[in-house]
Amino acid sequence: MKNKLELRGVSWGYATEQGYLQVLDQLDIRVGAGEFVSLLGPSGCGKSTVLNLICGLERLAEGQIRINDQCPDQPGRFLAYMPQKDLLFPWRSLMDNVILGLEIEGVPRKEAAARARELLPLFGLEGFERSYPFQLSGGMRQRAALLRTILPHKDILLLDEPFGALDAITRFQMQSWLLEIWEKFRYSVLFVTHDIEEALYLSDRVYVLSSRPGQVKEEIRVPLPRPRKPAFTAEALFMEMKRKILGALEAKG
Repeated sequence: MKNKLELRGVSWGYATEQGYLQVLDQLDIRVGAGEFVSLLGPSGCGKSTVLNLICGLERLAEGQIRINDQCPDQPGRFLAYMPQKDLLFPWRSLMDNVILGLEIEGVPRKEAAARARELLPLFGLEGFERSYPFQLSGGMRQRAALLRTILPHKDILLLDEPFGALDAITRFQMQSWLLEIWEKFRYSVLFVTHDIEEALYLSDRVYVLSSRPGQVKEEIRVPLPRPRKPAFTAEALFMEMKRKILGALEAKG
């Protein structure tokens, strides 16, 4: 499988009053074309920092980040990033929020709105074009944020715990819905989470990171068939994979 995204020997840290704080240490991570990959690890291990480095929001200290086998000066041309919070502007309607990225890229408003309108039913947002964020449920806000993320049709999606703030039932519904969207468009996805079941349910492979400084403790391939079904989470294979990841997280070193 051809790699769309690859991190080679990536390290990063920053200076503090107490000295240099190493956040990431020699990460090797790859995401193939059309592959769904998760980064899983404890809070503070540098998962979000990985995404910031890929996007160019943080300066790389050591190593290489390759997109389509190149090291681009402007990685944003090839990828789209959805942070933990939906970051919808409260003074803009749902439609105005979801087309914002296209407008920034210079797409005429009429064309941008037409492209968004085609996908509103798929995202369960049809009929809410003129609604404002405060009028939407948490799940609808997250779907709007994801629609804004994918509308520019970048090959690579970086998703940083997009469902972390939702209640358990809504989160599981959103996970299943995300898989439907991914099955349709087959983007290459790097998904950050600290939820073991979420990582297993969504992913083709899971990178388990250590506590800070973040290192890859284990790369685990998820052998569950696709399309994924909610019932899979109760099967013996799912439980076995969960125990394997728990073991990796608890292992010393």
